[in-house]
Amino acid sequence: MIIAKPNTYRWIPWVFVGAMALVVAVNGGLVYFALREPVGIIVKNPYQDGLRYNRTLEERQRQKALGWQVAAGMSGKSAPSATEIRIEARDGAGRVLDGLKGRVRFDRPVERLPAIEAELIQIGPGAYVASVVLPRPGQWDMTVDLNNGRDSHSASRRVQVE
Repeated sequence: MIIAKPNTYRWIPWVFVGAMALVVAVNGGLVYFALREPVGIIVKNPYQDGLRYNRTLEERQRQKALGWQVAAGMSGKSAPSATEIRIEARDGAGRVLDGLKGRVRFDRPVERLPAIEAELIQIGPGAYVASVVLPRPGQWDMTVDLNNGRDSHSASRRVQVE
């Protein structure tokens, strides 16, 4: 006579069901967070920006023909203290450029924060300064725009703020 043992392996199929449920839950969470907030560089009107590309190239050629040399330096840290930006401007022959109007703008490349702008103030021959409070440390895109009424110069670079 054969006596049947109670089946002790009936739980094994439920392990596969549980593992698949875990995979579906994790993938659902990843899809939720991926769709919750767009990432990357987003512009409002990419088509219009593309149409303005030739104008941008012409402005770069005019700026290159001017030969202005702009040097920028920063000192200070992020909030709550202010960061000081110092600019030196010279023409193509190396003479200082006085009487320029200018602005400096900081944009955060990795998150959506409003641009932080400040007016440049002349403190000496060809020397300009501005002070801004940047809300957090990390990488920022600094853009300096200078003009003397008829000619203009714009330069950008990525800076690291502590």
